[in-house]
Amino acid sequence: MKETFARNRVVITLVLLLLAVGVTRYLYARSVSAPGIMDALYNYHVAVSLFEGKGFTVDYVWNFLQRPTKAAGHFSHGYWPPGMSVLLMVVFYILGPTIEAGQILMAIFSAGLVAVTFWLGLRLFEDYRVALYASLFIMLNPVVVYHSCATDSTVPMALLVNLALIALSYCKSGYFKPYVLAMAAGTICPYLRVDGFILPLFVLAHYLWFHRKEKVKNWTEIGILLAIWLLPQVPWALRNYMVFGTFWPATPLTSALIPSPDDMFKYNIRVSLRTLFGAGFSSLMAMKLDALWQLVYALVFKQTIILFVF
Repeated sequence: MKETFARNRVVITLVLLLLAVGVTRYLYARSVSAPGIMDALYNYHVAVSLFEGKGFTVDYVWNFLQRPTKAAGHFSHGYWPPGMSVLLMVVFYILGPTIEAGQILMAIFSAGLVAVTFWLGLRLFEDYRVALYASLFIMLNPVVVYHSCATDSTVPMALLVNLALIALSYCKSGYFKPYVLAMAAGTICPYLRVDGFILPLFVLAHYLWFHRKEKVKNWTEIGILLAIWLLPQVPWALRNYMVFGTFWPATPLTSALIPSPDDMFKYNIRVSLRTLFGAGFSSLMAMKLDALWQLVYALVFKQTIILFVF
C-alpha cells in the first residue's frame, strides 16, 4: 500500500511539474520576440538556411579570425557546433521556420530537464523532498527560464549532463553498460557546444577512477568508450577540413592566443604569442581570469546546473 501511494505521488508530482513548466515557459515566451542573442540568433539563422536548402551557410560573418571574404554565403559554424541548427531545422520542417517553433523545441527540452532532475534526485537520495526542491529550482531558475526560450544549447546540454549522471549512478563493479549510455550522451555534446568535450572526458575519467584498483586494465572497454566518443566527431571534422582547410577551424584553437574575446571582432589581428603578451602581463592575467570565471559560471550554473544543486 505504501509503495503504491509513493509511486502515485511521484507520477502526480511529475505531471504537475511538467504542466508548470509548460505554463511558465509559455508566459515568458509571450514577451520574447527574437530567438535570442549571439549563438542563439546564429543557430536560428543557420537553421533557416538549412530549411531553405542553402546548407551550412550564413549571410553575415560572426568574427574575422578566419579572414573570410565579404561575399554572401559564408560557410557557417567555424566556431559554434552545428547541433542546435540541425535540431531547429527538423522542427522547422514540422512547424515552419518561425521563432515560435524554436521556442516549442526549447520548451520540450526544458520539460525533459525538469523531469530528469526529479528522477535524478530520487535516484541519488531516495528522498521525495530533495527531488522536488531540485526540480523546482531548475524550473524557476531565471537563467534556465531565459535559456528555455532561446535557441541556444544551454538547456539541451544540461539535459544530456543529467542523463549521463543518471547512467553513471548505476555503475557497479563489472557493469559496463552505464558507461556506454553515459558516453552516448557525452558524444552528442561536442555537436552542441565548443566546450562539449568536457562531459565525455568526465565519463572517461569516471571509468578510470572507478577501476583504478584493477591491476590489469580492460583496454577493450576503454577502446569502446573512446570509439563512442571520437568516431561520431569524424564527419564534422572532415567537413571542416573541406571548407576551412583544417579539422578544427581557427577560432576555437586560436581564441586562447588573443588577449581578449573582443579581439575576435578585429579584422586585421595577428594571432600569435606576441599578440597575446602585447597587452602586458597584468592586463593579460586579468582578462584570462575573467574568461576562466565565465567558463566556470557557464559549466556550473548553466550546463551542469544539477551538479550545483547536489
